[in-house]
Amino acid sequence: MKAEIKKKEISPDLEKNILKLSKSAAKNCKTDKEKAEFLKIELDEVNGGPWNVIVGKKFGGVVTYIPDHFIYFSIKGTDHLIYSTRNMKGKQ
Repeated sequence: MKAEIKKKEISPDLEKNILKLSKSAAKNCKTDKEKAEFLKIELDEVNGGPWNVIVGKKFGGVVTYIPDHFIYFSIKGTDHLIYSTRNMKGKQ
C-alpha cells in the first residue's frame, strides 16, 4: 500500500510515523471517521497534541499549522490531511 504525497512540511521521522499509522488505519478501520479518530488518538499520545486529522474523499480547506507539522496525502483514493496546532497561542 503506497501513499501519494500531495503536499508536506514535516520532518522525515514524523512523516514516516504518520504514514505507518495511516496504513495501519487503512487496513484495520472500516470508515473514514474511524481512521481519523484512530490517527488523532495515536498522534496525540505519541507526539503530543493537539493533532487535527481529516480523512475522506471530498473535502477542502485552508489551515494554519506549526512549522514542520503538516502533511496531505492519499492512500487508496482516500485523502488524509494531518496537521498540528500545538503552541499556536498568541502572545499576551
